Amino acid sequence: MDGPVRVRRPGPPEALLELGMIYVVSLGGTSDKAALTAFCEDGWRLLPGGEGHRILTRCVALCHLDRWREADGHLTARRDVWGRDNDVVTALGLFLTECIGMFLGRTGPFERAVTAPSRWPLWTKGARHRFERLSQLARVLMAFGELGRVEGVLAAHELPFPYRPAPDRVVADSQGGRWDPALNLARESLATGLSVGDLPIHTLTCRETSVILGARGQLARAREVIDRARSVQPVMLHLPALPESYLSRAVGEAGRVGRIVDDGLALAAERGLVIGTDELWLARAVSRLDTGDRGAALRCVDKAGRVAELLGTGRARLCHLLAAAVVHRDRAAAAEAVRLARRRAQPLEQADTLATVVRHGLADASLLHEAHALYGDLDALLRRAQLRTLMREHEVAVPGRGLITAENERLLATLVAEGLTNRELAIVLRCS
Repeated sequence: MDGPVRVRRPGPPEALLELGMIYVVSLGGTSDKAALTAFCEDGWRLLPGGEGHRILTRCVALCHLDRWREADGHLTARRDVWGRDNDVVTALGLFLTECIGMFLGRTGPFERAVTAPSRWPLWTKGARHRFERLSQLARVLMAFGELGRVEGVLAAHELPFPYRPAPDRVVADSQGGRWDPALNLARESLATGLSVGDLPIHTLTCRETSVILGARGQLARAREVIDRARSVQPVMLHLPALPESYLSRAVGEAGRVGRIVDDGLALAAERGLVIGTDELWLARAVSRLDTGDRGAALRCVDKAGRVAELLGTGRARLCHLLAAAVVHRDRAAAAEAVRLARRRAQPLEQADTLATVVRHGLADASLLHEAHALYGDLDALLRRAQLRTLMREHEVAVPGRGLITAENERLLATLVAEGLTNRELAIVLRCS
């Protein structure tokens, strides 16, 4: 006679939700767009667990497809369902609402979370949940260039800043000017796939890595990293547009620079994303002014102003100040931009700000010494060499002739190793 029938009980709700997320993240990590699309259409309805589980899992799948606006709508329309579920589902739903809203320019929920992170269903459930909460908020703040706020939030809750996942540390070290450790971590992260699965950290890791490599003259490697962002977990692909435009400008592809920025802004608009558009509107304003289209440049200033007002971040404000300074020939705005960049204390951003205001005749050329030193601390060989051209144009003495000669030789060797043609070498080095 057969023994008693054993009925397998479903796992706890938290485990079912985690399994659903693992499945979606795996599809995203392997770039299986067809499977993700099928899941978002009907597959999500077949998931085990409650309705709240299914809603949140579909939302994450939509994000992996770069369909942020649709994910936001799906989440918002069904808030009455997941908001009444267990604490784990409610906590994840709130987190997704905060982050996606911030990416789309709806900043209120996220800003309230940063101000009072303890108002979260899992905050009192243990140290692990508090760490996850603060880490998630920090990751989004870094995506908007708010490194100072990250350090403040973590310090306020006694969470040591260095103890963070490697991809997050790449972004933090890059923004903070710790480029050698950032590059080492980036190589490890990209080689082992550590950044794949978490949105949008993979794209941000690729972006920051390409910024460092490009500034140091490793142009071909920088392009390879940007290509990786496009082929592996391709989300928020407007974010690498700025470093990609820098690479094209460096080798004299002037016509391509504007197209890259325009395509980036068009892609962001198509996705409904505001994140990263502050820098692109500044770049477009300068590009349009360089081509003599002052009307278009003025419209870009207005756009940059709207983004700054919408986001309220330091980086967005800095971009608007610089756009207004350059297009309106506003020395007061230029001076305020310099003060803000110094307060933010992100070395590359600060050096670029100083170079921009001097290049457009909006500040004393002596500021170039400060920019030159900042680039030197970063070992940004190419940006430093480009700045020395600007220093000569403004008759600013370049210190350390012997050191500069050795630096130029290192840069030349780097560019040759990157496979540049003689024509490209001449353009990059401004020589025959």
